[in-house]
Amino acid sequence: MLVTLKKAMIPAMLGLWATACAGMGGPLAERHEPLSAVAPDELADQVAARAGEDCGESLRGQLLSGRAEPGACSAVRSTAARVTILHNGVKFGIVDHRDVELDRVRLRLSEAGLCKGWPLPIDDDAGVVLRGRDADRAGCVVRPYRGSLVLTAIDADGDRHQAAMLDVDKNGEVVFEFSAVDASLRRAVGQGLDAYAWLELGETAWAGTINLERMRGFLADWHFVWVAGGRGSAALFAERHVEHARRADAQAMALQARLERQRRDFDAVSEGKMTASAFLERHVWSPFRQAVEELSVTAE
Repeated sequence: MLVTLKKAMIPAMLGLWATACAGMGGPLAERHEPLSAVAPDELADQVAARAGEDCGESLRGQLLSGRAEPGACSAVRSTAARVTILHNGVKFGIVDHRDVELDRVRLRLSEAGLCKGWPLPIDDDAGVVLRGRDADRAGCVVRPYRGSLVLTAIDADGDRHQAAMLDVDKNGEVVFEFSAVDASLRRAVGQGLDAYAWLELGETAWAGTINLERMRGFLADWHFVWVAGGRGSAALFAERHVEHARRADAQAMALQARLERQRRDFDAVSEGKMTASAFLERHVWSPFRQAVEELSVTAE
């Protein structure tokens, strides 16, 4: 399944979200996807107000950072968080599986609801992305995510553009190709993924982020291996990856390949299989040019 731009939100999903957001206003009412570990300001404020003076500020800080803090005031076990979640119908996005390849990304996603506390990541390197164990720790009910997943491209200046809207299947699985996202961006804003530094998966990046600059580095390394193996164009590599450490090597390979083509054409001229004029038209610069011109005079 490749990237497809969603024309309209599924009516059933709209109905479910309208019910879940009953009594909510502002940005929360406009969301179409679940939350990450980080709470919107208004929900963090609600939890803090319900928790009172003893734990209010601590819980608010945990929810806004998406990180648990040791101590008696635990957002994961907070009654104030539970009441706020149930009152607002809050759902959390869970990433069960993520596979990032050079050409595509595969995700399996779930949605956690009816949580007894606010789920927060256990691993220090997890960021704001929630896993199944985080939902279990918070006593959530988990099911496959069904809905949409928006992809947002972010450039080095922090400017954001929607790259695509994906449909997630009934099993919570979605696959997209970078080439399709690139084409979608070019149609929408006139520039492709090369103009961006990050790709956010889901609203507020609940399904994670992709470092596009790092991906371009991986692609360049792979491209050089491909070219060094005699496949593809070394000249194209040198032009495409100006900053790559092996660009000079690629340029040397491109020159060698160019000279080899010229040598074959020179042999063809010498054997009468190609005209001198055809060679001179094809190769504006060549170390064989003088010899070909001499062959042309001799032939006349």
